[in-house]
Amino acid sequence: MIRSLAVPGLCLYIAASCVLAFYFPQSVLAFLLVEASLLLLYYFPVSGRVKNLLGALVLLVLLPVLGFSNAYYFEIAIQIGIFVALALGLNIVVGFVGLLNLGFVAFYAIGAYLWAVFGSPQANHFIADGWFPLSPNWFFVFLILSIAVGAATGALLGLPVLRLRGDYLAIVTLGFAEVVRALVNNLDKPINLTNGPKGIAPIAKPPLFLADRSRDRIARPFTPAITNVVSARDVNQ
Repeated sequence: MIRSLAVPGLCLYIAASCVLAFYFPQSVLAFLLVEASLLLLYYFPVSGRVKNLLGALVLLVLLPVLGFSNAYYFEIAIQIGIFVALALGLNIVVGFVGLLNLGFVAFYAIGAYLWAVFGSPQANHFIADGWFPLSPNWFFVFLILSIAVGAATGALLGLPVLRLRGDYLAIVTLGFAEVVRALVNNLDKPINLTNGPKGIAPIAKPPLFLADRSRDRIARPFTPAITNVVSARDVNQ
């Protein structure tokens, strides 16, 4: 009985939460209800095919559509996805493979700083002609480059420690993470590569057409009213 009602109940909940989030774009509760649908998909007694189908529907269709009403939803969902990917990667390395890797986040930092340097004015400190920051459209190119650089760094780190296991691997990877942290904090001299402990800002965001569409949608309803107010003020003057 419960299994027969699980799929219609999930579909009804997803539809209702998305409608609430769409018509009440400033409501945090409505957004949390949409996100909770993924948690319900995990725990509800439905088949794996149904879970994958509804999960893909929420992540690939409904959340981008909600970005039309409030781009903040889409940005938060992307941040959640990034940290979920980090957690899944750590779960694979430590949980399934059994390798105690304590330097996992260092590879993430390497890829992140690759775009941070060239997607901000920071690169002008060591490359002349003022070409930076790069256009936000370059983000997707650097996304691929960051994956390649992170993989290459992992391969270089793995070559000398292939035979290590347990505590010894943990010590080596922890040392690698500390080396990356020390480099990032101290590569502000003699050539300012990372701006040291001050960090890099501002960093160009990837182009999200939903953000522009949502701003237009919010602005357009008020445009006639603003025009009328300005016209009335000019007539009175």
